[in-house]
Amino acid sequence: RSNADVFVSLHCNGEPKKLAFGTEAFVMGATKNASHLEVAKRENSVIKLESDREKYQGFDPNKPETLAGIKPDDELLNKSIDLASRVEERFTDDLKRKKRGVKQAPFWVLHNAKMPGILIEMGFLSYKPEGEYLNSDEGQDELAESIAKAILSYKKEYFVPGNVDYIEPKTETKEVAEVEKPVKPAAVTVAAASKGDSYRVQIAASGKDLELVPSNFNGLNNI
Repeated sequence: RSNADVFVSLHCNGEPKKLAFGTEAFVMGATKNASHLEVAKRENSVIKLESDREKYQGFDPNKPETLAGIKPDDELLNKSIDLASRVEERFTDDLKRKKRGVKQAPFWVLHNAKMPGILIEMGFLSYKPEGEYLNSDEGQDELAESIAKAILSYKKEYFVPGNVDYIEPKTETKEVAEVEKPVKPAAVTVAAASKGDSYRVQIAASGKDLELVPSNFNGLNNI
């Protein structure tokens, strides 16, 4: 209903032996890994605390057949993995947290999201040193900043004018106001074709970000 571009669910982990520590990020998907499935079952079990169970369409976190029916859209899955990877990299590069990786599991909270979605486990409350960090103001601020940086990095990749995936946000902010609205390729193609214009595609591979200036693109303008 909010026309969101991404969905991010924040969690803290825990385990009985109180030895595990580190961050991990989950995306929607089936899994044969028992530990991933158990994490999903524990997270999904909070549905039982809801007063209105009807909105979950008969979903039962303890029934394997319900979990088997959860299948992600391939395009959304790829983008979700990209976003999750950026979050994990920021945790490692910025905060030197142990990275447990990006994983797939059938989380109900990510089910039916019509945008890339991730579930972040920011650490283990059960592991004392990490629990103290997660409970501290400093730790929470650092984790929040790293997550924000990862989202902004993802935004620069997918939500820029001219990118085929870009959709102009409806909510007007200072940052949005400074961004030009994207051109609609279909409309431009029809109008320009009638004037006899031609179109070409440039493909390049680079080890660094290229500034969008004509000198980097064989003299082309309006990139």
